[in-house]
Amino acid sequence: MTGGIRFAGAWGGLSQVEQRRMAKDDAHPLPYRVYFAALGRANRVGHAEFSEGELRHLLRRADGTPRSEGVISNAIAEAKRKGLIHRDSGARCLVLSSQHFQKAGSGSSTCDVHGIRWT
Repeated sequence: MTGGIRFAGAWGGLSQVEQRRMAKDDAHPLPYRVYFAALGRANRVGHAEFSEGELRHLLRRADGTPRSEGVISNAIAEAKRKGLIHRDSGARCLVLSSQHFQKAGSGSSTCDVHGIRWT
């Protein structure tokens, strides 16, 4: 691998594009698709914001129909129980802890859902 990425210690890297693709793949269990969605969209403060109902459509069934709000809520709760996402997560913003995910470089450092404004 070439490029300017230099990770120290036990850190590695992942493709957010690939994580977004995996979030759409119905072959994965829903709690992990929630996790992949968080990884694929997370900004510099580990927050992945979604518009109202967007996560339902992103995590739709294989036949293309959106999942119900209850199913998405249950998948988020299970992802929290598994320690995949932070307890402050919800359908409008999935949160990754800083011990789990960090992002450098350009990109957002805000979260409208949680009222975060870092500069």
